Amino acid sequence: YSHGSRLLHDSKTLSQPSKTFLAGSYAGLLSVAVLVPFDLVKCQMQVDRAPGGAQRFRNSFQCASVVMREQGPLALYRGSLVTAWRDCPSSGVYFVVYEVLERLLSTHGDAGTLVAGGASGMITWLVAYPFDTVKTYIQSQPLEIP
Repeated sequence: YSHGSRLLHDSKTLSQPSKTFLAGSYAGLLSVAVLVPFDLVKCQMQVDRAPGGAQRFRNSFQCASVVMREQGPLALYRGSLVTAWRDCPSSGVYFVVYEVLERLLSTHGDAGTLVAGGASGMITWLVAYPFDTVKTYIQSQPLEIP
């Protein structure tokens, strides 16, 4: 977020909430590259361990190895686009709401910060949840289905 904020700092055409939203969205986009493989393995392990699941994997490392061996390393990034749809706008929303609430509640000290963070998280998931549902569906499909 701070890197995106620095990139947008000197912009004269954007309002502060717009800069905050774009910096948050940028942070969300960068997180996709790191988080998607972990999310894919988590979803595959949950399906594998469910009642009636194939139980092919002993652990997460073996799951990731099987995905890479059978489908190549890029298969770990299944669901990246929908994850970006989830994380970019929701991260932007999080930081805008947090900064607004933090400013409004600044006289309440740590309690204001706590409320700002909690409320921002709840509002963020209102935006993210539909995309998260689609992402989980995509990443939970059998490995044989591209």
